[in-house]
Amino acid sequence: MIIPVFKLYGEAYDWSEFDGMHCETISIRSQAHNGEIKSHRHADLCQLLYLRKGRALIDIDGDKVTVTGPALQVVPKNTIHGFLFDQGTEGVVLTLSQTWLDEFQGVLGQHCDLLSHPQLLPLDGQLSHVEAIFSAILHEFNGDMLGRHVMQAALLQQLLVQLVRGHPSCTMRTRQKRHRNNAEVLAEFLALVEHHFHERWPIQKYADQLCMTTVHLNHICRQQTGLPPLSLLHQRIMLEAKRQLIYSNDTVNRIANNLGFEESSYFIRFFKRNAGETPYHFREEHHGGKSLTNFRPRLSSLGCNSF
Repeated sequence: MIIPVFKLYGEAYDWSEFDGMHCETISIRSQAHNGEIKSHRHADLCQLLYLRKGRALIDIDGDKVTVTGPALQVVPKNTIHGFLFDQGTEGVVLTLSQTWLDEFQGVLGQHCDLLSHPQLLPLDGQLSHVEAIFSAILHEFNGDMLGRHVMQAALLQQLLVQLVRGHPSCTMRTRQKRHRNNAEVLAEFLALVEHHFHERWPIQKYADQLCMTTVHLNHICRQQTGLPPLSLLHQRIMLEAKRQLIYSNDTVNRIANNLGFEESSYFIRFFKRNAGETPYHFREEHHGGKSLTNFRPRLSSLGCNSF
């Protein structure tokens, strides 16, 4: 089973045409596909699915859940996802270029892990605000008014701040230098892993990027998760390996190369050591794209998993 990679589902437009943002109603895309958006992923796009009313079956990396609106689903880049919408379901899909979003958050002067992992965001006490912002973004995107891009950026800033305010567990901090607590260091480490796990960085390089020793990084990771940093790194590599073994027709040699292994034999030994079986046997067992439910890293229980 090959999982396609799209800019927008079913289309091959260059992202530059959309100036870093695309916004449309759920009905526009779903009606063209009989209500079903099949499993796919976006290499460099983050999506926010705002379900205003109705019901949808949401499939994230093989985990399926039925959601009734109002609800807001985060779909980070590279997350395999699909939707099956009931007839009459209404809402908005906001698609953001990851590069544009990173630059925007830099201008905002704050970081948070709100959009770094799949999750349903709480809308308690802020539904009216979120509804108004999504409606305004959709209106600006479909219009051609003076200052359209400036207004879109302002509305997105307002949306992100509003969502962060309603999400107490989200880690936010200013770029100003100050003492980082252990949770913040862990979040930074996981973000680095997400961006560089396929480059086979040694733990020393991660520690250098965080301006600390490997001993200190090891202490923080164990204190926060019960696992050393190397195990967290290996979890992320294994998750991607299993994704590719299930959802692609790439050879084991190709997958090994994708994940930064110089020799496929190294990858096979690594996989067997962590999964208890060879990648060939794993693929045979899960042929056809079965659920990844059992493959989620233990960090998911912390509510701060960026994978």
